[in-house]
Amino acid sequence: MLKTAPLQIRAYEHLREMIEENQLEDGVIYSETRLAKEIGVSRTPMRDALQKLEQEGLIEILPSRGFQLQAITPERIQKNNQVRSALECYSAVVLTRNFRTPKAQESIRRLGELLGLQRKVFEEDGEISEFVRYDLQFHRTVVESLENEELSKLFCNHIYCIQKLASKSLLHTGRLEATLREHTAIYDAIRTGDLLNIYDITMQHMEITTEINLIDLKEG
Repeated sequence: MLKTAPLQIRAYEHLREMIEENQLEDGVIYSETRLAKEIGVSRTPMRDALQKLEQEGLIEILPSRGFQLQAITPERIQKNNQVRSALECYSAVVLTRNFRTPKAQESIRRLGELLGLQRKVFEEDGEISEFVRYDLQFHRTVVESLENEELSKLFCNHIYCIQKLASKSLLHTGRLEATLREHTAIYDAIRTGDLLNIYDITMQHMEITTEINLIDLKEG
């Protein structure tokens, strides 16, 4: 058991990185044996890694065939964004309530930096993938400001889906600019301690995102 644990972790981290960096394609069935050889592990740690990824909702294991990426369905979009809304709205409220504390100020400073990087990408017509990266980091910073490992882990389990959906939604005309405005509104409410409005501002951003995600899925 002790010998296989590091290999299982290596296999898991390698596969998770492949998924998050879009190196695996939707609808393609991947061979467990072939990927095990590529990573340099045996089938046992590979199976353990795949089971963990399936539990996290990232892949679907197909008995005697291999595995494929978990399909993004309307139900999955709704559930994904419900979890996001619960996590991010709560985290934003707590961060806003504590906005004067040193730890909160550190998170707020980071949010300001990420907002600046998003604005730079927008103004310089940068790559969508670059904006998506800063977008994810912005939302992740809000959640991680609570320093709650369980909540951070739960958010991380949805990163792949968030990233994949954002890459499509931000292609809509005007959506990049609108996202920047919405993030600015969240940032301004947090940094000024606007407890009266922070929940609604954050929730509105989540609801707009969900609506666009569902439209994208319907249109294919």
